[in-house]
Amino acid sequence: MKSLLLSIGLLAGSSALAGEPGSGGGCSETCSLSDAPEGQSEAEFRESLGAWLGLPMADASLPLETLLYYGESTRHFLSSLSDLALSNARQAFLQAELGRDQVYMEMRVVDDQGQVRGTLKASGIPFGEKQHLQFEGTGSLGHLETGGRVRRGGLAHLWSRW
Repeated sequence: MKSLLLSIGLLAGSSALAGEPGSGGGCSETCSLSDAPEGQSEAEFRESLGAWLGLPMADASLPLETLLYYGESTRHFLSSLSDLALSNARQAFLQAELGRDQVYMEMRVVDDQGQVRGTLKASGIPFGEKQHLQFEGTGSLGHLETGGRVRRGGLAHLWSRW
């Protein structure tokens, strides 16, 4: 039970700092992603797309993973460039994968005895947007909240920090 109480103490401490910009720590610092993907250049997009065209369409590969990782710029180039040599099947596959832009997530707070002390079930969590989600059923623990985000890392890869 000590580890659970320590974790709760840390959560409460960081949320108190979240409303104090520049105080060091808190949500504004720990939830932000300064190293988020900026996007790819047209040349990088064309290179990844060209490499992917020579590979099995639905298999995980570095070119496909790159196109999905940079989803926003991939969508931009797909819609703005008219000279792409994409078959209808590849275009449909890539658009369908790019359309997968949210996740369903569950978390549990479990104490040292294995008892579930809180649950979180969230649906429709969009990629890249910071979220603050509240646990339910926390009883004597009181209000518990987590903040973070999810990013797509590739075909079957997600990156998440909470």
